[in-house]
Amino acid sequence: MRIRQTMMHLLLCAGLVAMTGCGLGLFDERQGGSDQLPTQAVGPYGKPPIDFDTPADEPFVLSDRSASLWNPAAVWREGGGFRIWYGREEVDGVAGESDIWMFGLASITELPDEVETPVLSADASWEQNRVASPSILDRGNGHLIMFYEGGIANPAIGRADSMDGGATWQKHASNPLLTEAFAPGLGELEGAWYLFYESSSRLGVFLADSSDGVSWTSRPDPVITARPQLRDAFDNFAVSAPFPIIERTAGGQLHFGLFFNGEDVDGDVTIGYAGSLDGEVWESFSTEDPVVDAGAPYEFGPTVLRTPSRGVMFFSEARQGRQRISVATHP
Repeated sequence: MRIRQTMMHLLLCAGLVAMTGCGLGLFDERQGGSDQLPTQAVGPYGKPPIDFDTPADEPFVLSDRSASLWNPAAVWREGGGFRIWYGREEVDGVAGESDIWMFGLASITELPDEVETPVLSADASWEQNRVASPSILDRGNGHLIMFYEGGIANPAIGRADSMDGGATWQKHASNPLLTEAFAPGLGELEGAWYLFYESSSRLGVFLADSSDGVSWTSRPDPVITARPQLRDAFDNFAVSAPFPIIERTAGGQLHFGLFFNGEDVDGDVTIGYAGSLDGEVWESFSTEDPVVDAGAPYEFGPTVLRTPSRGVMFFSEARQGRQRISVATHP
């Protein structure tokens, strides 16, 4: 069964397959990692095994009997642990309608120590009773910036700012900032802003640039597309749900890293990684394999936090017909 969050992408693929072949070739037709690209906490990621000596329900860190939980976004919490935002869709509600909630977590082996709380609801006409897929940028001193998707039939991306660590949010007056777009992945470095996203009219993962985080210019071509030419690749049918890491290496080289979902022709969805030195030409660190050990039918919507020696990845995963927030770690 295709998951709800990728239904728009799959319908688009079906409509364009005759024109595009549902893929233009990933990473400029190049496979294999480059010695020039950093590999810190790229992968592989493994889900923690069930441990009856901890209170957590490994690998899940949050479940809700009445709702599906989608596309988490995480930041380090001051004093230790994590704060995580996610889209919450009622199981018995109207299909597609959702709000954004938040919870706090001291450790991936503990239960949440900050209760799940709604923090952003759809109240603008363009949002069509749907706000979801948060992407969070931590500016320090309690200032967080969230980009999120709104709308169902006509999706678009908006912005909200928080000055209290993410407990309350103020939507930007210029919303929506990017139309015909959803599944935002936000990055910023040295005054340059980068927004990776999916398009409601074209296939692939796209990139828009900004100097102020408000006005955006989209690049004409997708930066990543599916790889139908690789029959055993995890992403030979579709790509989606980008999460970027943008940084300067120790040698001063600009580096783009991108975690993203790949789907194969059997409908299995998991998480891969690509790197780039210019945001234009991308290279995979694995020719055909994802960076998360496959297990469930899919792992969807990655968000990654790193230390010099470790990576922690949160994503949504199904159990008993509902999406829950799951975790994997590296190494």
